[in-house]
Amino acid sequence: MKRNDRKPKNLAAEIGRDHPFDSLEQELFLNLIRTTEWLQAEFAQVFKAYGITQPQFNVLKILQVEDEDGIPIQKIGTRMTTKSSDVTRLVDRLEKSGLVQRFRTEEDRRVIYVRLTEAGLAMIDELAQPLAEAHKYTKGQLDRSSLELLNKLLFELRHSPVEN
Repeated sequence: MKRNDRKPKNLAAEIGRDHPFDSLEQELFLNLIRTTEWLQAEFAQVFKAYGITQPQFNVLKILQVEDEDGIPIQKIGTRMTTKSSDVTRLVDRLEKSGLVQRFRTEEDRRVIYVRLTEAGLAMIDELAQPLAEAHKYTKGQLDRSSLELLNKLLFELRHSPVEN
């Protein structure tokens, strides 16, 4: 994880674009995509070293926070930070790795529940330090107030009404 020593002055220079963007909104869109790709690549390295993906780790964290007795598999999908169309397949892989366990209850045999195993808890613990280091690296030189502002602006962008 090493930042480029020569920092380009803007997105256009970074991607070698010689002419201006069509709009400020287009530049924002492309800048968000570029940043997302960079962040995903940084964290993918961490997860790959542990034989897991970011969506799989997201499932583990949901299970850790939600309920030690397990939660319905459908609830996992609603809690994911990234939309995954196939939570069942994610859970399949995690179960095959011994990180989660599926079960049904006597109250409603139709509902499939999922809970962490001891190995799943251990995986979360093992990843804590490498992920903390990746978070520190990816924040760069941004201080707390800049991070708070960026979080606020990104949230507002996703939830603001569209003007015509």
